Amino acid sequence: MKLFFMLAIFGLLFVVGISTRVVDIPTFDGNYLECITLKGDAFQAQGGINITDNMRSKYGTDISAGALLLKYPVSSHNLKAFQTEFSFVSTKPSSTSQGEGLAFFLSPSSSAGIPVFPFGLPSRFLAIVFDNTLSSYRDKTVLNSIEVLVDNITPIAKTDGVVYTLNNGVMYTVWVAFTGKTMSIYLSDSKLMPAKPILEFNSTAIRAFIEQFEKLYLGFSSRSIVGSQEHHKIYNWKVEVTDLQTGFCL
Repeated sequence: MKLFFMLAIFGLLFVVGISTRVVDIPTFDGNYLECITLKGDAFQAQGGINITDNMRSKYGTDISAGALLLKYPVSSHNLKAFQTEFSFVSTKPSSTSQGEGLAFFLSPSSSAGIPVFPFGLPSRFLAIVFDNTLSSYRDKTVLNSIEVLVDNITPIAKTDGVVYTLNNGVMYTVWVAFTGKTMSIYLSDSKLMPAKPILEFNSTAIRAFIEQFEKLYLGFSSRSIVGSQEHHKIYNWKVEVTDLQTGFCL
């Protein structure tokens, strides 16, 4: 009942005002590649987008970083409430594999996928990170976690006390809904949306971040050590927004 109520209210947010459009990318092949922009070491392969490259780095270092973005930014006014869905696979063959995990982000900058910032994020960001490792720059007590970050690596919300194995080569599907006040994140190893979110919280920081900017880019990013064999691959992506630019891939 709670899930139905939340989705019903969420749907109404898009009925009022500009009509809602859905960018639905079921596979990253063919014409669907026109919907996106790849940054850094990200590349297309076998119907998906690899965010980092295990063999080489375009930056001439031992760190690979990459990003996948929607081709055009979205009006921030119409991101005060949004929803997105995507499927990914993360693989980390051994405990010695060095990488951080995968991030889904909103940012006023398209300069993502560079090795300077954690998870290959831009300098300004609202991010949901799927953290795959104990990180040297942060004191953590769990191996895998889902965290929400706003402009720094201190989470405003995270999945404390829950054990995950997000980098085991299993395809996970994620659903994110933000109502303007409440963010709900769902995770499943199937295409069925769970009845309960894995993380849900109220936050004024998310809306405050969005309202700072005229437009925001949406995308994914990551960084890892070349040769570590850790990789993150996005297989599909759906995002529901309004006020898309003319010519946006639909």
